[in-house]
Amino acid sequence: MFHRYEASDHSKARLSMKITPAAFAKGFLFMLLITLSSCQWFSGSFESDWDKAPDRVWAGPFYWANRLQDWRIHNGRLECIDSRRPLRTLHHLTRTLEHADGKLRMSIETGLLSDSARDPAAYAGFLLGAGSLKDDYRMRSLIHQAHGENGGLIAAVNGLGNVILLDNENKRKPWQLNRQDRFSDADIPESGVRLNLLVTPVDEDYHLTLYAREIESGQILDSATLTNFKGERLMGNIALAAHNPDTSNNLSFWFNHWKMKGSMLEAHKEHRFGPILAAHYTLSRNILHMSAQLPPLAKKHLQPVRLEISREGKKWKEVARARTTTPGWTASFRIKNWDSRHDWFYRLSYPLNETGEIHRFQGTIPKKPPQVTKLAALQNNRETPGPMGNRFNFSSANIDFPHQEMIQNLKQHRPHMILFAGNQVRRDVPVAYEGDRPEKTYLDYLYRWYLFCWTYGELTKDLPSVLLPGPQDFYQDSLWGGTEVTRSHQPSNKGGYQMPAPFVNMVQRTQTGHLPEPYDPSPNNEGIPAFYTDMLYGGIHFALLEGRKFKSPPPRVLEQANTQPGSRPEEDNARLTLYGERQLEFLRRWAEEWNGVHIKAVLSDAAPNCIWTQSQSKDNNGDPSQVHSALYNLTVDPVKAKDQNTNGWPPDDRDAALRIIRKAHAPIITGGVNPSHVVQHGIQNWKDAIYSYGIPPLYSNGLQGWYISDTSRVSRNSISPFTGNFQDGFGNHVSLKAIANPYIPGPQPKTNFNKGAGYGMVRFDKYRQRITFTSWPAQANPENDAPFPGWPVSLKVEENYRKPASMNLPQILTKGLGAHPVFKVYPANGDELVYARRAADSIFQPRAVNKTFYNIVVGCPEENKLDTLRNLKPVQLKKHIILDFSRKQKNQGGF
Repeated sequence: MFHRYEASDHSKARLSMKITPAAFAKGFLFMLLITLSSCQWFSGSFESDWDKAPDRVWAGPFYWANRLQDWRIHNGRLECIDSRRPLRTLHHLTRTLEHADGKLRMSIETGLLSDSARDPAAYAGFLLGAGSLKDDYRMRSLIHQAHGENGGLIAAVNGLGNVILLDNENKRKPWQLNRQDRFSDADIPESGVRLNLLVTPVDEDYHLTLYAREIESGQILDSATLTNFKGERLMGNIALAAHNPDTSNNLSFWFNHWKMKGSMLEAHKEHRFGPILAAHYTLSRNILHMSAQLPPLAKKHLQPVRLEISREGKKWKEVARARTTTPGWTASFRIKNWDSRHDWFYRLSYPLNETGEIHRFQGTIPKKPPQVTKLAALQNNRETPGPMGNRFNFSSANIDFPHQEMIQNLKQHRPHMILFAGNQVRRDVPVAYEGDRPEKTYLDYLYRWYLFCWTYGELTKDLPSVLLPGPQDFYQDSLWGGTEVTRSHQPSNKGGYQMPAPFVNMVQRTQTGHLPEPYDPSPNNEGIPAFYTDMLYGGIHFALLEGRKFKSPPPRVLEQANTQPGSRPEEDNARLTLYGERQLEFLRRWAEEWNGVHIKAVLSDAAPNCIWTQSQSKDNNGDPSQVHSALYNLTVDPVKAKDQNTNGWPPDDRDAALRIIRKAHAPIITGGVNPSHVVQHGIQNWKDAIYSYGIPPLYSNGLQGWYISDTSRVSRNSISPFTGNFQDGFGNHVSLKAIANPYIPGPQPKTNFNKGAGYGMVRFDKYRQRITFTSWPAQANPENDAPFPGWPVSLKVEENYRKPASMNLPQILTKGLGAHPVFKVYPANGDELVYARRAADSIFQPRAVNKTFYNIVVGCPEENKLDTLRNLKPVQLKKHIILDFSRKQKNQGGF
């Protein structure tokens, strides 16, 4: 009755049959009914409800679409609307094939959206066994476009109505099927077909049956079977798959009524994703700012998002409702008078029309940190090492997403807040962005942004988080904002944003909409507002800077100048800006404010230095190749890089910012392209300014490193080679205290540990006035493993502005204060702040920076107890001043 048939053979020739089609159909159905009578068929059952959903882009909370913009719900069914790339997939999140000894029955209704899909190479159906059960289900949900390891099997009906089975691990080669001749000469009918898959165990193997019926008449169009099949190949994710080789037409297939049941299935209701996808929040001065992230919903049916809170997680109180803002699909909340003395539960809720239920997303808001505040810091996120091509390795050996090992290691530090310092998304991974219509570009960003939310949502739902967008977030490699730029889509070296202003504003809203109110949100000429601001949390006063928005583009004369590394072309720097006068004025005011502040720190997406080297040798293309080392043994002569995308340039405006920041004794914690490092900066000489900490990248290509060691001014840390006193490529004074250089035991880096990838931890000890920086490899378990060599680096807050040891002002002893005092130093004849900080004890001795007279404001601003000491000068002998605030009137000075 059956003959061997190659699935790639799409001939319509019929062979003579011993039974009629009607007789075969009756017998076939009879056998199915007998098989389905087993109770094993009712485990993990599921049926889609797209026919109940309104028109929208998002497929629903049970699915992950590759890509977001390639699918939509329209007229009560799911449609694949972009076929310019191969193998579009829609992964089921709450059902997985996990039991190799079970059974499976699955069906889907599908049909053509375009006549171009009437092609033997086009197909619609199922992707089975996608990924390994050893890997995270989210990693498995990335499988699309490429074939390769863990790629799964495709069981589908092609554009001519043939059922096919393709091996997505091996170039999508067809499997040889036992095939009954086709029952009809017709292709896929206008009403569509119902594709059915039946998997049953036979001895130690499996029997797979695949058949297609016309929806309208119920007539079987084609059927085939596969025997002696190993069930392990089916274990993994389940997805819908669509492919149309005609890339000139965006439409391919529609789908509806996806049904599945059987003991091979495992239900994971906890894996649903949406309609609340993530939450981000900050706390500052007893004000809660929160942003809820939603998917692209139906605009005609939008409902407000509700925010409820509870102390015990039992009795809930609604505190606010917020509308969803588009594009970007965020709902923002601002709650005043937040009681930060207690832990709180919160939940966000949104009703979905098709499910008839209210989905609740729950998280926690912890009470303010005690003596120590711990900040976890990450940057340069990446899901895959590169864009997916035609072939890809879909395993944890190749894909870090969703960074579960790193996240679990990070959680063991018990951080109080988290910083993402740039490049949260990249336009080249997991698949490359190739330009698109504006509405598609917005969805392309959201697809990548939702991957970020999916990865780090377990952290941000329970911790305050700060996100600072980097150039990649705005779909460009370099960014020199230039406040006077009025045209988009310009080359990067012309300044400005390459994407339209509405796109840039959407990126800022999704990533920074939960930050405290901007200091000055005035937009530039393109209508892009500023978001730089401050945040006071746990006694740490952060300045959140925009490292590139106000930065001048490199002038042509500087690009063409043949300057040597270390030179500073002063004639070109006078008209160049880095942070812009607006942010410098903000920093001046920020440095003066000390009410409730114990330590200050600056957060930025770019480091104020350029600490990486490149080789003097040339590669085959004549370009300098980046230098590697083998276990710290140099193989080529390095030269200092002069990367104007770092904030080591322009150096004059960089120095102006450092002069202001050091007044607050504040370190800078940054993202950027440098390897992870701790540097003490210099302005006129080494070590006369603040420290900065460069966060390790989450992904590193192993190429960025600092391999300069031969200097007459070196002050090397014996644990970390290449530390000491240097000038970077722009002539900035940098004293390297620690650096996580990539090191390579072989010709190529093998792991992200070798490449210097990982995460950072910053520990602020408020009462001891100490700050500790530690860079950790992503794979390092902090309970058993060590950080990168040379870490941690610990310093006193006062080391961020070193004053001459011989310039002691009188020692001051305070009494009657409930906290350690703050002291602010001014020139006796002026009101410009020299420096300020909080003392580590009730007795302290300020230092002068020059031999002149000073006024010092001393006290506790939280208690409104202040006093001013006037006309003090450096002393050679010990001199004490006692300030007893228990006997003084309040507010004798100014804060």
